[in-house]
Amino acid sequence: MLLTHLLQLYALLTASHARPVRRGAPEHAPNSLRCAYLVNFPSTINGPAFLKQHFDAHAIEYQVRVAVNNTFANFVSFQILGQCNAPEQIETIPFAKSYSIIRELDRPVLMSFEPSEAQPNPELIHSTTGVNEARAIGLTGKGIKVAVIDGGVYYKHPALGGGFGPGYKVSGGYDFVGDAFTGMGTLPEPDLDPLDDCSRKSHGTHVSGIIAGDARVVVEKGFVPSIPWTGVAPDAEILAYRVFGCTGSTANDLIAAAIFAAAVDGAHIINISSGFFPSYSDDPDSIAAEMVGKAGHFVIASAGNDGKAGPFVIGHPGNSRGGLGVASFDNSASKHASVEVNGKEFPCNMGRVGPKLEFGKEFRIVVNNAYANQFNLQNDGSGIPSTNATGAALLIRQGSYGSITTRCDLASRAGATACIVYGATEKLETISGSKKIPTVFIPNSAAQAILDMIHAGTLTPIILFHKQGIMHATGTINTLSIFSSPGLTDDLFLKPDLGGIGGQVLSSISPNSAKMNGYSERYATLTGTSMAAPYVAGVAALVLQHRGVHSISFHELRGYLQNTARPAILAKTRFLHSPAYQGAGLVNAYQAAVATTLVLPSAISLNDTDNLEPYTSITIYNRGSVDVQYTVRIQDSVTVNPYLPNDDFTQDSKTTRFTAENTGQLQFIYQNEPTQSIYPIRSIIIPAGQSDTLYFRAQPAQPKYNGIAIYGGYIEIKTSIDANATIHVPYAGVSGSWRQKPIWVRSSASLHKQWASSPRKRSPQLHARKHPSSCAHWLNDQTCICTGSMARDYC
Repeated sequence: MLLTHLLQLYALLTASHARPVRRGAPEHAPNSLRCAYLVNFPSTINGPAFLKQHFDAHAIEYQVRVAVNNTFANFVSFQILGQCNAPEQIETIPFAKSYSIIRELDRPVLMSFEPSEAQPNPELIHSTTGVNEARAIGLTGKGIKVAVIDGGVYYKHPALGGGFGPGYKVSGGYDFVGDAFTGMGTLPEPDLDPLDDCSRKSHGTHVSGIIAGDARVVVEKGFVPSIPWTGVAPDAEILAYRVFGCTGSTANDLIAAAIFAAAVDGAHIINISSGFFPSYSDDPDSIAAEMVGKAGHFVIASAGNDGKAGPFVIGHPGNSRGGLGVASFDNSASKHASVEVNGKEFPCNMGRVGPKLEFGKEFRIVVNNAYANQFNLQNDGSGIPSTNATGAALLIRQGSYGSITTRCDLASRAGATACIVYGATEKLETISGSKKIPTVFIPNSAAQAILDMIHAGTLTPIILFHKQGIMHATGTINTLSIFSSPGLTDDLFLKPDLGGIGGQVLSSISPNSAKMNGYSERYATLTGTSMAAPYVAGVAALVLQHRGVHSISFHELRGYLQNTARPAILAKTRFLHSPAYQGAGLVNAYQAAVATTLVLPSAISLNDTDNLEPYTSITIYNRGSVDVQYTVRIQDSVTVNPYLPNDDFTQDSKTTRFTAENTGQLQFIYQNEPTQSIYPIRSIIIPAGQSDTLYFRAQPAQPKYNGIAIYGGYIEIKTSIDANATIHVPYAGVSGSWRQKPIWVRSSASLHKQWASSPRKRSPQLHARKHPSSCAHWLNDQTCICTGSMARDYC
């Protein structure tokens, strides 16, 4: 009866109702699904019924994709089968509040996918993130439900509990798409079983293992690991929501539907190991993340793996202000090929150019100078080899006279079949090598083992190289992964929020994935921000277990995680990396769980110079039982210069300039008086259970190139009760006018250099992928000017 009365109102409403608000990406944004829309309705409206009435009245054929009506949302997504016109067909739907286009979202691309043998000491990963310390006080994630929105989970894996439903580790979930769903051109066929045993990478199974896997006591045939390991929160529950089929892509309406379903099902944490790009802060999935976050269901998502594209490429829904966007940090060790000397293995690096080394083959070694290491010779091998190297691998010490390429070319001329170069330390150099013979770089200890054999009387030692390799401590431990997508967002909000370990992470995969990839075990080592997000999700589970799921808000959880994270330096420098790349830094589970001080806001977005507020502030809450003295100072980070001189096209990672001079600063001020600055370090005492507010004035950096720069740094707070519990609050802003900055001019020098000869040089989609937030208008056939960071049109 109610439905009948509502439908009778249809004719009255179509003529006079307010038009719905347009949200999200523009009509022809990259990967937009033709004539597909998501329409939001008030909670009391039967969306599918009014949609049918509307389209029947206009003789429009359509297909429903997803219909959601729960505590958080009421929407219908659909695709019009004929011609479409949003103002006429969508904006006239009765009761519609807002609408968005539906975009196809690519399957996550992993940066590496290796056999499980690549990480022989997996628990080492937890030593740099405070997880081992959190375990020591009994934190395992027990009682916490973590939703995994992904390609499904092979829940039959013993490391994931071996079953599905109440009482199992994977206790619930839903399949929104079905096996045959591939994204563009196919309709979802949902069912109740989120099992994945058909995808090649087994992405969701691996993600679930990082969060809550436990392979320490697996005894089932075919699943016993050669290396026992655990996820971050091995006693947490998993809720699996499948949004990818066996192959292909998904879409933003399905991601949004899964976020709402996870919240309704009681997930405390919702992990999305995808960073989709281009990003819009009002896309359906980003809005969904913010909505459920306010209700205590915390969305944690990957920043994305587009680091090579330069700044401003943070993915969604990690860009949501109500969710956490996670950057990737390098693991404590990485895989290298190995050289076996006298029964002992050492890591080594292969030359990037020239013939490839034949693994598994024995090499006879001839040493150019057996005393070069003892006497620290710098010219070993810089001239014609001093010994007959015909048919052998020649061992040469690296030095300051002559390049490795030159020395190995000389070795080739002397008849050597390979060139083995060693350094003065254990550092593994990345080398180009000779184009004529295989070139290998080995650490000093490996060379010394060979020299010891020589001095012991072995005239021609035999060595063996192995492709499978061993793990070696990385030179980039606890630094940002080069592939991790940086911010800021298109509206200059500080993202990503923080980082987790995303490089070389061991976890579970399905039997099908192991078979397809030729692996002997149902485990693999993967790399990407897809691994970093579940690592942080697992940490969040430990924090919620300790602090209580009903006694903490989103801002408090984000605050504890960001306050206690550890910012990293820019690789190969002594300067702090920009918060626009790493957020607050690498997560620390123990400190986030036990901290008795909370600083809010936990990150400060300063916007651009045009919109810079006269002052900003933080409030320090002492939630402990004793009075605490806090020492506060400002630490600047490097400034990011995303444009080259006289150019207007955002640079990629190779040409983005980082500078440490003329950096932007925060300055202490008294109260809220913007003209009165004080000393760069402050010390205050806050009684137990009390708080105090500090005020700051921002001084933007001086842009070195072309009027725009990203500046930032960290407010560092040390406490009198724990010398190891340093708090950091990241801040970042843009020098110059973001709205007035021209972006993408057709005559741009860098644009011309990159694409002038390309048949796709006039592709609007190509431009849109680079900087999705720009407003573009053609002035003529050759010039496109973009001037607004929040506009919705493209070249």
